[in-house]
Amino acid sequence: MERLVSFFPASGGQLSGMPRWLRATAAKASGQQRGRRALGSSQLLLLLPCLVALLSAVGQGPCLASANVNITWTDVARMPYAVGETSAGIVHGSNGEPLLIVMGWNPGDPAACNATMVLDINANKWSVRAQRPLVGHHMAAVSAFNKLYLIGGYLAGTTSSIQIYDPVTDTWSQGAKLPVDYRGAAGAAVVIGDIIYYCGGVERGDTSRNGKPTNRCTRYNITANTWTTRNVMANMTHAVHHASMATDGELVYVFGGRNSTGGTGLDPVNHTQIYNPKFNNWTSSSMPNGPLAMASGRGGMGAAVFYKDYFYVIGGEVRCGLSWYGNCPNPAHNLTSLGVFNRVDRYNHVTNTWDKGLPGMSMARHGQYPVVGPAPNSTELVVYVCAGGEKQSFSEDTICTYMSLQPPPP
Repeated sequence: MERLVSFFPASGGQLSGMPRWLRATAAKASGQQRGRRALGSSQLLLLLPCLVALLSAVGQGPCLASANVNITWTDVARMPYAVGETSAGIVHGSNGEPLLIVMGWNPGDPAACNATMVLDINANKWSVRAQRPLVGHHMAAVSAFNKLYLIGGYLAGTTSSIQIYDPVTDTWSQGAKLPVDYRGAAGAAVVIGDIIYYCGGVERGDTSRNGKPTNRCTRYNITANTWTTRNVMANMTHAVHHASMATDGELVYVFGGRNSTGGTGLDPVNHTQIYNPKFNNWTSSSMPNGPLAMASGRGGMGAAVFYKDYFYVIGGEVRCGLSWYGNCPNPAHNLTSLGVFNRVDRYNHVTNTWDKGLPGMSMARHGQYPVVGPAPNSTELVVYVCAGGEKQSFSEDTICTYMSLQPPPP
């Protein structure tokens, strides 16, 4: 028990910096839960498979322990251009209207590569806005203070850049360049308050497609327009690129990714890694008492999303025949014959369990960038998943959909 508490040190007995499934354990160990009811036998039976799974090898995932959730998909208007390897975000226009912004890559269509595509969500209508200064792909993206921030990427100098879009003025600007040791592509980012956390990726993304995966992390202060210098933010436990990242507003979660050289679809991993900004440390599924690993390790899912108290990891890809999955298809993991996953995984950070969203995706994809935003003409939140491709490596589409949860039966 001391190991659990010491990894997330808490001053004055505060446990707020710990993952929720550890809080109860740590509180009980320190005498803060006296008198609370212990787990019943049925709860222990539910968790037993995942306790065993903590000892499983990294790569091929452990288990799905809790009940699956039913999801539904709704199409919106098709995008003006077919793209993959996308970045996306939700902002608001000059009249307060919600806007979905999507950018991506299509090696056969320069106009698609240049396009800043904007969906007026309520009107269900796309437009093409100002072109970003540096046209690249595999850029991490976050929305903050009604602006969209793109970090890193392949091609055209994007590796060292942070590009900032203002939807009210329809203009782009550039922030301070990334520190030299943290420049890359296919990294992942989240924002908490006015701090952007950026981790992982392929080193030297725009100068060498043979760059190594990195475990380095850095922070960007939006207000001050400054990046942290080397070794200020702790490195991830595992070096990954093409991973999914999300936050509950308190901790940073990184799911899966790959540790291959050059950003290829080789070497998928199923790590769950959690960063505590307060104490500047990481825990991972490869550690004793760490979070539960993903059931199906993979990369290319785009961002993870924190939606209605759960984390969702959607789609993804793998190189067929050259990983532990073997040849494609692999129905046990919802892997198609084209090397793309048709699955939605859901992580419960309170119970430290994984389950699935059924029946999966409306179309198996990778290279999308899921974001949470309002449904058309509603305050109900949904998850937008646009573009991406149906086959591993570069592929693209114009599809745009949103995911919502089906209400429980009466």
